[in-house]
Amino acid sequence: SLALVLLDLDHFKEVNDSAGHAVGDELLQRVAEALEEAVRDGDAVARLGGDEFAVLLAGASSQVALEVAERGRERLAALDFAHGDRRFRTSASIGVAMFEGDDDDRTLMARADRASYQAKRGGRNRVVMAREAPADLPQS
Repeated sequence: SLALVLLDLDHFKEVNDSAGHAVGDELLQRVAEALEEAVRDGDAVARLGGDEFAVLLAGASSQVALEVAERGRERLAALDFAHGDRRFRTSASIGVAMFEGDDDDRTLMARADRASYQAKRGGRNRVVMAREAPADLPQS
């Protein structure tokens, strides 16, 4: 089994806007380190661009995928990041999708992305498991 975890940092634009892009880049490095600490050996962590990260989990049940995603969420929420006299809180809206037999990479990514937006709409700093079937997704 295979799972994809997509993370979208909450309120990251505020860091760039108030402290500058160099500070934002430093925070992104700290986020990547925290995620690397949260995953299992053999899992792959990647920055997709901007404030979005992905974790690919091979051989993971849905329960394991949710546990890894929650561990990542907790690590980010506990991240103590300061610049000068300012402290920045970090959190992420996280979507998890399990590979279905007829998925392709775009479908899997779309399902995980949709779940991360559900997490954001649900109040941020949370993990949501994608439950919809691939046929429920809009075709592009």
